[in-house]
Order: sequence, then C-alpha cells, then structure tokens
Amino acid sequence: MPIERRVVQQSYKYALEPSPRQECAFLSHAGGARFAYDWGVARIAESLDAYAVEKGSRCRETGCPRP
Repeated sequence: MPIERRVVQQSYKYALEPSPRQECAFLSHAGGARFAYDWGVARIAESLDAYAVEKGSRCRETGCPRP
C-alpha cells in the first residue's frame, strides 16, 4: 500500500503601520532594489548584444551560415 504524502502550505498576513519616517525608508529601499535590478538587466543585455555582434563577425570572416 503506497504512502500518500501531502504538503500543507500556510501563510500569515500582517498589516504594517509604519511611521512617516519608516515609510520613507521603505520607499527608498524599494527604489534602490529596483535600480540594482535594472542595472543588472542592462549589463546582461549589453553582454548578449556584444556576443551577438562577435558571433556575427566570426560568421562573416569564415563564411559560415547564420541561423
């Protein structure tokens, strides 16, 4: 007889009541996190673009067909 496994997920929801100073800090941290995320995405996009240019130039030199 197989043993049945069940996973129970439970969550809690809390309401925050920050002071004006804390609210300002929360917004500042969220803005900083978004800036860092956008910076990382831009670096990845630049790297992928540079790779595509490099790959294309190699095909022009060797005459390989481009996908």
